[in-house]
This record gives sequence, C-alpha cells and structure tokens, in this order.
Amino acid sequence: MADKKEKLAEAGIVQWFRTRLARTYLVPAFLSFEAANPLSYFGMLAFICFILLGVTGVLLMVYYVPGITTSYDSVMTINDIIPYAFEMRNLHYWLANFMIVLSILHLFYLYFTRKYKLYDEVLWVTGMILGVLTVAVTYTGYVLIMNMRAMLALDIGTGILRTIDINLSFLFQGFSYTDTILRMYLLHIVLLPAVMVVLFIVHFPRKLTLDAPIILGMTGAAFVVGGLFPVALGLKFIPGQPSMIIIPEWYLTGIYALLRTGLQVFAVTVLLPFIFILVLTLVPFHDMQRGLGVTGRALHATIGVTAMAHIVLVTFWGFTAGDLIHPIITEADLAIDPIVFYAVLIITALLIFGIARLLMNRRNLSRINFKWLTSDPPKFHLKYSTAMLLIGILFAFQVLLIMYLFYLQPVGSQGLAMAESGLTILAFGAATSIYRAAS
Repeated sequence: MADKKEKLAEAGIVQWFRTRLARTYLVPAFLSFEAANPLSYFGMLAFICFILLGVTGVLLMVYYVPGITTSYDSVMTINDIIPYAFEMRNLHYWLANFMIVLSILHLFYLYFTRKYKLYDEVLWVTGMILGVLTVAVTYTGYVLIMNMRAMLALDIGTGILRTIDINLSFLFQGFSYTDTILRMYLLHIVLLPAVMVVLFIVHFPRKLTLDAPIILGMTGAAFVVGGLFPVALGLKFIPGQPSMIIIPEWYLTGIYALLRTGLQVFAVTVLLPFIFILVLTLVPFHDMQRGLGVTGRALHATIGVTAMAHIVLVTFWGFTAGDLIHPIITEADLAIDPIVFYAVLIITALLIFGIARLLMNRRNLSRINFKWLTSDPPKFHLKYSTAMLLIGILFAFQVLLIMYLFYLQPVGSQGLAMAESGLTILAFGAATSIYRAAS
C-alpha cells in the first residue's frame, strides 16, 4: 500500500513538471507576430536588450584591456578615439539600464495579472533568478571601468561577500586589483551570460510574441537616450588616493541606503533582500485562488503595491542625505539613522497598505475594469492611400535625418548623431506599424 502511494506521489510530481515545462521552449514552440497588449511586451523587450547587450559587448571586447591601469585607459580610448565605439559604449550602458527596468516592470505585470497561475510556476521562478542575475551581470560590467564609482561598488560588493564567507570574498577578489578585474571580466562576459542563456531557454513561454514596431521603438529610444545623455567616464581609480563622496548606480542605491544605516551588514544587505525575493518567488505556491487578474485577491494586490512603493522609496533614499530631503554634500550626510529609516519604511508600508486595502476591497474591485491589463489592443485600420502618405512623410523625415548625420559626424557631435540615428530607427518603427495597420 505504501509503495503504491509513493508511486502515485512520484507520478504526480512528474506530471506537475511535465505540465509546467510544456509552457517553455523545452517543447515545440511557435512564434506569434500579432499585436498584443503593450504591457505584455516587457519580458520580450528585456530579452531583446540581452541580445543587443551581447552584440555591443562583443564589439567592445575588441578594444577593452582588463588590468589595474589598462582598464580605464582602454575605456577612454573606446570612448574618445575608436570610430563608432562611443555609440557602442553608450548603447551598451543604456541597454543594461533598460533591461533592469523592463525586468522589474515585467515582474509586476505578471504579479498583478497572475499569469503565473497558467501552469507557469517554472517560468516565474526562473524569471526571479534571471532578475537577480541581470543586476549581477550589470554590476560586474560597470566595475570593469575601474573609475572611482566602480571601486565604490567593488568595495561594497566584496564587503557584503565578506560577511557571508571570507573565502567567498577571496574567490571574487583574488590577491590584487588585477585579479579582481580579471574575475569580474570572466563573470561578465562568460559565466553569468551562459547561466542566463540556459535559464532563458527554460523561461521562454511556448508562445513568444514578437512585435517589430515595439522592438524598433525600444532600440531607437536607447539610441536617443544614449546620445542625449552619454555616460560619463568618471575619475580614474588610483590605489591609495583619498576616497570621494560618490553614489553608485541607481539599481544599487537601495543596498547603499541600507548600508548607510550602520546596522549589521549581512542582515540588511543579504538577509532582507533574500527574504523579499523569496516571498515574491513563492507567490504562485501560496496564491491558491482561481482566476486571473486583481479581482478577488485584494491582499496580494495590496502587498504588490506596497512592495513597488518601497522599492522606489529605498532606491530614492540612496541618492539623498540621511533626512531623505537634502542632497549629499559632506560625509556626515551619508549617515542614516536606522530608527528613522525603518520607522519611515514601516509607517509608509502601513499607510500604503491601509489605503490600497481600502481601495481594493471586493466591492470596489468589482466596479473597476481591469481587462485592459490583459486584453489585446484595439485594432485600427488605415486606408491604403493614407498609410502610404504617412509612410512617405516618415521616409522623407528619415532621409533628412541621414543627410544631417553625414554633417554631424565629421564635426564631432557624436552624441547628437547617435540621437539622430535613434530618431531614424523610431521613424522606421512607426512606418512599420502604419504599414501593418493598412495591410
């Protein structure tokens, strides 16, 4: 009798994984090119960013030379001398930022729409791991510059690892800064991307929706932002020089704020984030209600809103002084009173939770239409003559931009030329969308 129960239990586990993995690319998949809800494209766009990061990263590898002195100098050469390398570096930087933002938006879109209930628990768990790896691979990337900001991030990272295990810290740090850079380089270009590729294979839904105008729009936006807001090279790191007041990248300022409270490093930088990630990872397994969307699950929706608000609050606090209002000017501004910090988090959590709970009770939720979260966009059609006229205007706009680019590039306006290229890509994406509406 016991053997029979064990066999049934094993069969149940095998069937559970079979039904979940049937939603991934481990089984025959198909592509859809039909227009879908724009909010559902976040995951696909994050993957496109990953692909473009790989392409731009390989091109940058040709001229990057890892080392205590050569890293910064080679990045300076890439930025100022190598033709078109300025564009590749800025595109690489902004695509990494885009990928993090899109991954976060993708996470909360799936959370609020409950798409993980469609036998997608495996996709949800692998997605959470991919989110952590996205931050990790981006972190190892900007450490490679070896400027003052990179060394601040490196000190923070190795300090956190030291609280976990001294041998783990040594594994990443090595005997010298050159060892550290080589290890980070290996993680950034080989190990972390390889793990992410494997996870992407499992993470992809069986039906992958691609949309050319959306992809072109995101790519064009990266060109525009990279051209208008080029990433600064920063000050070169020289061992032994005095430290400076520097703020890390925005996706690390939350950890930076937690560190500045002065509490035990392991508790605030490892344990708290781990609990936060673990709770979100286990959502599909403790959400037992049926159906999709927000209706009928006010508690989960309220927790999601509170989590989003706290991510924004802690990230913003990393840029400001201990009082959350004034900018950081002196080293004294770096200290954050832990009582004030955590009291603000608790009070805001209670306020947000109370307001959201009030607005999201069953009666109010029943009056709100949440179908826009998952429904396909309304289809619109254009007359063929009207579509061709609009496409002609966009084509003329692109020709003018390209002609202008030939003037801008020789006079050294690389940033503006890059932004103009982005506008050309955006115009092509708009033309593609118009053509689809007329066909």
